[in-house]
Amino acid sequence: MNHLLNTLLFSLGGLVWAQVIFEDENDYSIRWVDVGWLILFYLLVLAIRFIQVASIYPLFSKTGLRSNWQEAIFISYGK
Repeated sequence: MNHLLNTLLFSLGGLVWAQVIFEDENDYSIRWVDVGWLILFYLLVLAIRFIQVASIYPLFSKTGLRSNWQEAIFISYGK
């Protein structure tokens, strides 16, 4: 699941980058819409991490060193 979602995310990022590079205009300045895309991609990466950790949390909390939900949030954010 991790590989699939990361591949999808970076493929979309590559498509956006290709559109910027191959546009007819040669203005390579950073616009506000670019900052918006960057924030969106960052939030998507965080959401993917939280979904991954939440999906394995029941197993993760009962095996190994046993963790709680606070540690799961820390792992999701700091992965």
